Amino acid sequence: MSIYYEKYWQEKEKDELNDFKYKWPKIKEVFPKLVNGKILDFGCGAGRLLQEIVKSFPNNQYVGTDLSQEGLKRAKTNLPNIKFVKTEGGKRLPFLTSEFDTILATDVIEHVYDVSTLLSEWHRILKPDGKIIISTPYFGFIKNIIVDMIGFEKVFDPTGPHIRFFTDQSLKTTLAKHGFKVLQTSHFGRFFPISRGVLMVAKGVK
Repeated sequence: MSIYYEKYWQEKEKDELNDFKYKWPKIKEVFPKLVNGKILDFGCGAGRLLQEIVKSFPNNQYVGTDLSQEGLKRAKTNLPNIKFVKTEGGKRLPFLTSEFDTILATDVIEHVYDVSTLLSEWHRILKPDGKIIISTPYFGFIKNIIVDMIGFEKVFDPTGPHIRFFTDQSLKTTLAKHGFKVLQTSHFGRFFPISRGVLMVAKGVK
């Protein structure tokens, strides 16, 4: 997987995120209500979203992590005062138990092979009652019908990076199985029920 994302960032000319303008307002809305302390941006890529978070909420300690060394190189250039750590998919994360107050994981989980290991590790490294802010592309009954009619081959591109597809319920169920209680669910991009993405805030239950 890391080889795929090394190539991705080497070929990507700009650090801008395609859905930034949809996703950032929603994150900015929930972020200050939850965090005060040590924050992990998991799957930070080149750090585009983290730049906005640090600028808007500077009074926290931030750490960024990603599979791609090239992505982290760009992130370090953009945010020289932030600590960045390379991680490997499916393995124990190089962080202490109960180290973080909040984990931010925007559009990451749909790229992950071993979701169970990842969620178990997030639960481990969160402090008691720590929070995760997680987003992923939205799929639901009405949107799925539209996708099936006019965009199936594009959305489910067999050579694309997305290997997991979640409904609101399947994401909630998956989080619950790994010790997380969902506190808030919202959607962004377009309008519900054909939203681009879903964002959930969940609490780790020890």
